[in-house]
Amino acid sequence: MDNPDASEDESYIARRYADGIPITVISDTLTPEETGPWRGQTTIVPRARAMDAVADLRKRDGETLVFGSRTLWTDLLAHGLVDVLYLMIGPKIVAGDHRTFKGVPPTGLYLLDARRLEDSEIVLLTYTVAATS
Repeated sequence: MDNPDASEDESYIARRYADGIPITVISDTLTPEETGPWRGQTTIVPRARAMDAVADLRKRDGETLVFGSRTLWTDLLAHGLVDVLYLMIGPKIVAGDHRTFKGVPPTGLYLLDARRLEDSEIVLLTYTVAATS
């Protein structure tokens, strides 16, 4: 499990998975058999129930982290279910033709931090999401 080439952040995440951190996957196609070694700690939620499931997770656990799904976090932003947004932006995002937040109503984002990830072309931007009334 210990990888000497892994960063401190990567090692932390690997330890959390190994410790059995609960995983919720929003998918209409994934099956339990496809969750591999994390089957026992994974809950699959259909997309139609995604907003309710995430709202329940936030109430129960207080903190929820979403990895990689532009479609999901766009919906979460639109439903007011995001407090902090971490954007990892690389050359393909900057030079691409996809709107990252298509369909999201105007949202007040306030920059908390900006840094370049070591030995990469990736920039990490951290925003807090303003409460809407």
